[in-house]
Amino acid sequence: MKTYFIIICLAIGCGLTHAATQTKLDPDKPTRFYMESYTDNEAGTADSTFNYDGCNSVDNNSGATIVNWQDGAGGYSSWTNREIFGSDCSGMETNDGYTDVYYESNTWPDVVADIMDTSQDDPEVLTDFPLEHCEIGMPAVDNSGTFSSSTFTATEKDKGNRHAETHMKLQTGGKAGSTRKNLFCISATATPVPCEVWPIEFFYLGEEPPMTYLPPILPQSIAIGSLGNLNSHGNKWIALPDNSPPIDVTPTVSGVDYYTFTEPTPTKYLSYFEIFVEPSSSNPFETGHAFWRLSTDVPEDALQHLSPSLTVFLGECKGFYPADGTSQALLGPPGKLQTDDPASAYITRKFYIGFPDLINGLEFTRGVSQSPPGYTLLVYDCVDCALDAGAHSNVKLGGQAGFPTWTPTDLAWYLALVYPGPWLNNPTIFEP
Repeated sequence: MKTYFIIICLAIGCGLTHAATQTKLDPDKPTRFYMESYTDNEAGTADSTFNYDGCNSVDNNSGATIVNWQDGAGGYSSWTNREIFGSDCSGMETNDGYTDVYYESNTWPDVVADIMDTSQDDPEVLTDFPLEHCEIGMPAVDNSGTFSSSTFTATEKDKGNRHAETHMKLQTGGKAGSTRKNLFCISATATPVPCEVWPIEFFYLGEEPPMTYLPPILPQSIAIGSLGNLNSHGNKWIALPDNSPPIDVTPTVSGVDYYTFTEPTPTKYLSYFEIFVEPSSSNPFETGHAFWRLSTDVPEDALQHLSPSLTVFLGECKGFYPADGTSQALLGPPGKLQTDDPASAYITRKFYIGFPDLINGLEFTRGVSQSPPGYTLLVYDCVDCALDAGAHSNVKLGGQAGFPTWTPTDLAWYLALVYPGPWLNNPTIFEP
């Protein structure tokens, strides 16, 4: 506990005259993860010739698909196909097919499509775009060959190319105007897709060809946009600022032409600074005590990468005390950091802080523990140390703004007036 030989200063009233009252803030804008765009451009031909029962037959197909969609802007897709088929016994026919689709300007994942024109009885309309990267057909994929049996001879020539791309974006959200950096974890997986060259006999014998084995894509090979690669557990941990312009979080794999990927799962973890004030006792010289606590939603598997000399202070209430245990010395030797009981406080306030701010606050707390400053009443005591812990955590309370040296009671009234609400169990988490 700290003591004073002076009465509580009325300067708090003067100081608060110029302090802007902190009202309850609007909720943070939500984090939004979404598909920004999907494009698909493919074309190909499939030409078959065969001789059966003395008739020379052909079945030639040529087609193309174009899809172009963007979040909030909509888009279109078109499919065209021309089939020329027949034989020198029955004559030739031509069949043209097409489907045109218009996508409304909805936001992902609400993709609404209207069929504009179609020659198909049951056209396939794409409203659930695949998550993929595809760059095949340079040169064109070529499935060509000849197959002969006792009854017919066939030649098949299939060529095609396809270029498809899905782009994913992340909006970090946050209170309007906030640039506080919070820790994100982004996870994803990717799977290679084989581009097969199938021997023609499998088509005509009705059998499935053996699949080409492709080695799995390791998590460390997957980059998340320009944020860097995943770790061996398939996670990317990174501090990102609130209200950042949309960030590219598309999983990419260098050197692989065709792969699909799972929807990345960005998770935002918040961190907090709390300040506590104890009431005074019946001793006329005792005016209470102030202490603080740093905490975070970041899971333990991520915190294990921090030094244990920092994480030991997470979730612990810490306060600054005279080293000799007395409470009336005006000047004294270095103080000491002790654990406090949050149940002893009669007013508490909790603030959002960024993850780098959390680290700074923990480093300050460790510094006070390892090399405590001198404990001097009216110069540097429990209130000053608690306010310093807040300042290092980017929570600059009124004591840093030129106010007189505060007693714990001064601090309590400041917190109650500037950050209104119940003195205890206040559900509001404030912006500093």
